[in-house]
Amino acid sequence: MTVTILLLIVAGLPEIAVVSPVTNVVFCVEDDILHTYIHDFTSRQYMITPDFEYFHYIDRSASDIEYHNHDFYEIYFFISGKVNYIIEGKSYRLKPGDILLIHNNELHKPIIEHGETYERIVLWVSPDLLKKQSNKNTNLSLCFESFFPGKTNLLRPNPDLLNKIKNILSNFENACSSMSYGFHNIYIFK
Repeated sequence: MTVTILLLIVAGLPEIAVVSPVTNVVFCVEDDILHTYIHDFTSRQYMITPDFEYFHYIDRSASDIEYHNHDFYEIYFFISGKVNYIIEGKSYRLKPGDILLIHNNELHKPIIEHGETYERIVLWVSPDLLKKQSNKNTNLSLCFESFFPGKTNLLRPNPDLLNKIKNILSNFENACSSMSYGFHNIYIFK
């Protein structure tokens, strides 16, 4: 439920980056002018917006990614491929629909088996944003914290919840790519 709430909260933010699998063309709006760039997967591990970034990647030839951590929380939604994801030494064999919640201090990396299309949605969220959106009754950062017994980074939603999450992500991506959603404040990478 917390992941769904997080997705709904970040879906309303004006500053966002979206990477869509449709093409490898980057559209960027600056000073009311639409600029086009070519974009390939980047191993950039820093945010260019202060609050939130959204990426939808499809790779047909996987890159090797080193262990890393960053200054933001990561929500990783696995769609397809063959991937073992290692977080703080614990390995997760991913299945389509799996969600990983990664704290900003946790060392992590995917181990991608070559030969299959690797598709995922990655959401980067600033801890400050979640702190601002939380209140005395709701701590939105709690799902990323590792201080409680039995904590796992992996969520495997039941089919009903998975469909709701997919719909939220699809609606969010469609709204962003339509250029009508906060047009002046959105970077759209396609």
